[in-house]
Amino acid sequence: MAHRRSSIVDRPSSGAPGPATANTATYVYCLVQSSRTPSLRGVPDSVPGAGTPRLLSFDRGTYAVVADAPLDRFSSDALQKDLEDVESISRHALAHASVVEFFFRSAPVIPLKLFTLFSSDEAARRGVDQSPHQRVADKTGAPDDEYSGIGKWSCRGHDDCPARR
Repeated sequence: MAHRRSSIVDRPSSGAPGPATANTATYVYCLVQSSRTPSLRGVPDSVPGAGTPRLLSFDRGTYAVVADAPLDRFSSDALQKDLEDVESISRHALAHASVVEFFFRSAPVIPLKLFTLFSSDEAARRGVDQSPHQRVADKTGAPDDEYSGIGKWSCRGHDDCPARR
């Protein structure tokens, strides 16, 4: 897999491509907890059709790893077609996992689901700020916190639906 070099944190407000247009969404890979800006040097290629991975900064040393996602490739109809093609979904999943793993090598990471999309960078900030992922990231940031130093998280869900018993 080819690697791209980038150093973009957030996006300049003037003349930059991306979610400022009505034709692009913000694809979110994961959250990274780091006291310093994570390096994008050597970051793997994005999911097929998306822009180069970049960072959105949050408070308290938390960054979202995101990419610009053109709506002609990431609309509901386009994604539905991809979901029906095992090879296509595999390419997306492997690229998504490669980007998440790249950041996991150097900092605590909370991965988001494949095809997590927001209408803009600001919508991604608001959505992530209100998510359980961000509340967990907040807990990992304090040096004296019970979660400090944990390198891997594992979560399980249980379905207690009586109809499935």
